[in-house]
Amino acid sequence: MAPVEVNGKIGYWGKPTATLEWCEDNYEVHTSIAEFWNSWSSIMFIVPAFVGILFALEDKLEVRFICSYCGMILVGVASFIFHMTLKIESQMLDELSMVWSITFFVYSAYECNSPPHSRNYPLAMLIVVYSACVSICYVILQEPVFHQTAFGLVTVAVLVRTFYCARRMECSKFLLIYPLVMYLSAFALWLIDNNFCDQLRWIRSRVPFPFTGLFQLHAWWHVLTALASQSQAAFNLHLRSSYLKQDFKFKGGLIPFIRVTPKEAEQNGAKSKMARNGKKAF
Repeated sequence: MAPVEVNGKIGYWGKPTATLEWCEDNYEVHTSIAEFWNSWSSIMFIVPAFVGILFALEDKLEVRFICSYCGMILVGVASFIFHMTLKIESQMLDELSMVWSITFFVYSAYECNSPPHSRNYPLAMLIVVYSACVSICYVILQEPVFHQTAFGLVTVAVLVRTFYCARRMECSKFLLIYPLVMYLSAFALWLIDNNFCDQLRWIRSRVPFPFTGLFQLHAWWHVLTALASQSQAAFNLHLRSSYLKQDFKFKGGLIPFIRVTPKEAEQNGAKSKMARNGKKAF
């Protein structure tokens, strides 16, 4: 791809073709990354999700939770590519990955009180059909407002189910409120970034690098929504573990994780311990 000059800087990916551009100046930091801060802040979706997958495999969790973390990784990778290139193709990858990934959270939230290792095929099919229809329509329309509406509807579905379950099941108040606070804070920063860009650029012009990154509010949107997503995944797992009466521990603080002790592992561990002690396990 032939480099082009953007705002006096040579940009590797050429002229942006995306229908959206954010307040960060293009190629301000590096000539191969259109939006440096918006790109690298997407890592916040990826790293905690990898840790979540490792924990899920170790704790022998249901596939739905592994899929939730895989969805977060997909969002992080797609977001990095979009903000790095600002191409329409990467924009659609970024925005549609959000729609598909949140469907795993929908499934986990609505199946938190189902029998162990059960599968709700009608719900899964409904989610797939919805996501596929949104994807097809968005590729045709290429209208960001359509994507925002479609994604917003699914987000509301998750929140409604979350508070419904919280009123009827034992749950952590922190894991209930923390993701909501992160979502609302992120949305507030997203609105400021969209509506007060000139003022933000004025502030950044008077701040030395790398402290300019503190005023890249879309990058902070990534950080806070990643924390919210990680917390929502932990909350879904917390509800599920409570319903199944599994032993679990809260870890991670502001990046929360739930560690679950599978009953099979407990039983096998008890048998091994009793065998070592020369006792018969019943």
